[in-house]
Amino acid sequence: MRKKYLTILKAQVRENGWGWLFKQGTQYFKILLSAASGRPLTGPISAVITLTYRCNQQCTMCDYPSRTRSDRKEMTTDQIKSLLGEIASLPCGGVSFYGGEPLLRPDLVELIEYANNLGLMIHLNTNGYLMDTKLADKIIRAGVDVITLSLDGSNPETHDHQRGRDGAFDGVVNAIRNILKARTVLKTNTKIAVTATITSHNISEVREIVELARELGTDCITIFEAQRLETLPNAFDLEERNQLLQVNRTLLDLKDKYPNFIDNSKSYLKIVRKLLLGEDVRLKCFAPYTDLFIGPYGNLFPCDPLLGLNRPSGKYEPGKLREIWYSKDYQEKRDKLSDCGLCNHMCHRELSLTFNKLWIFPRPKISSTAINIRDGD
Repeated sequence: MRKKYLTILKAQVRENGWGWLFKQGTQYFKILLSAASGRPLTGPISAVITLTYRCNQQCTMCDYPSRTRSDRKEMTTDQIKSLLGEIASLPCGGVSFYGGEPLLRPDLVELIEYANNLGLMIHLNTNGYLMDTKLADKIIRAGVDVITLSLDGSNPETHDHQRGRDGAFDGVVNAIRNILKARTVLKTNTKIAVTATITSHNISEVREIVELARELGTDCITIFEAQRLETLPNAFDLEERNQLLQVNRTLLDLKDKYPNFIDNSKSYLKIVRKLLLGEDVRLKCFAPYTDLFIGPYGNLFPCDPLLGLNRPSGKYEPGKLREIWYSKDYQEKRDKLSDCGLCNHMCHRELSLTFNKLWIFPRPKISSTAINIRDGD
């Protein structure tokens, strides 16, 4: 299990007791049985709510801002609160607030507080640009468990270029400092994580980004290659594949040096290496059973890649989330994904690795296109 979530899990056990842990363990086995039997026996482990596609940055590897629709309204505060209640009753252990940029939602603190009162573990993903001292204080007081910030360069030039906004680097650095200060003052266990998305622009700075994240005092860092989106292939050429192999070697070395700081597991990093080398990799993906993604306009997605490709598998209707999750129609969509091996999304890969330890059935082969290497001309 990834370090940032393991730390939160331990904190939950201290707060809620071993009975809570037993309940989570039971859900783990129910998910295994769900995948084996082809029908859902429990709710997902995590739900992701993309609060908005709007963003105050224009990242080179992201097309979410272009999906903002003037003719459609984002879910309201009351609608999201209702959704959170339904998520908690599925049951589901945690919720992540994503964007776009979720800090653009004026009701974010209210939503975090509401989710916290429902007993959900809460993860916030942000670029940090708007995270001043007051907002950092409010968000931590509201009960967020993990805050993940994007750090795509070891210096302003690289980071600002990739994030498409001058001052983005200073913004995320200040955000980290503001959150650290608020966490210290309020004496909470809020974890501060960093993610770095590898592109051709920052591929040579991975070690420096890791060292900067450590210097800033964050708890851990996750590094993964850019994924294909609806309008952006985010592909690497053959020369960049060799650079990705070097990045992989660097991360394996850094994992030995900073085992608790590099959030990528060695198992995940070794799979990436095999994929880059064109070797056979077989792994069962459990994303359609472990995760649920909800877009800002209420579309439902069974995994992160389908959210990125803008291919919904249903529509949220107030009061009917449980019915949809356990429905025959949604299960048919899971069945179509049962042998999927088309992506290398770390958020799914890491969790699936945990479940694969007890999976006794055949494992699908991961496609060589899972890492986006395009053939050279």
